[in-house]
Amino acid sequence: MILAVVLAIVGFGAGYILGGAMKYEKGYQAGQQAAESSVQEKLIATGLVPEAVFEDTPVMAVSGEVTEVGSAYIMVRARMQMDVLSEPEQRDLRVEIGKDTVIRIRRELTPEEMSAADLEYSRQVEEYQAEMAAATPEEAALIQLPPPPAPFRYETISLDDIEIGKVVTVGSATDLRQATSFTAVTIDMFVPAELPEPDDIVEIVPTGPPVEEPLPEEPLMPEGEEMPME
Repeated sequence: MILAVVLAIVGFGAGYILGGAMKYEKGYQAGQQAAESSVQEKLIATGLVPEAVFEDTPVMAVSGEVTEVGSAYIMVRARMQMDVLSEPEQRDLRVEIGKDTVIRIRRELTPEEMSAADLEYSRQVEEYQAEMAAATPEEAALIQLPPPPAPFRYETISLDDIEIGKVVTVGSATDLRQATSFTAVTIDMFVPAELPEPDDIVEIVPTGPPVEEPLPEEPLMPEGEEMPME
């Protein structure tokens, strides 16, 4: 009888504590949602942040570091942000390689390559301006300004070329906000530009100020003798 009473008291206390914790959790979540909603309304009211920023937008691509390369998959440690107000979270994603997955290197252009691309773009703009000047209004509506050059180029590679530690951007056909594994549509591995090394390295040794040499002293004439005139 006494044991039953003790168990009843313990059960009541545990239920009270658990119920209080659940109420606290629900209250915390409700307060957080109310605070986020208030912040959203104030930001939208200022006109500086469009309302579309807070819409339920799917995440279709993520970037992260490659931590493992398998026979038909890679593991990517990505930092994902669900919306503009939430903190980014780290997540390990298993990225499957399908038969239609496109794997590429996104190689950054060197300064010389970028200069050449800029010159080519200037030539295209001049052709565009000349074509617009000679076109009728109807023809001009169909002429498009050439896009500016991108600071990188793509090269197709295979899964064997992906290296652990490299940063990749992975594209998906499905929303990734709740995903832990998915089949990639594209995998782009970033490679910085290869800058040429200088042929000759000149070492500059710092030196102090120049030292002035003392002037030679003039010989003294004996007493009674005069300096000869030239």
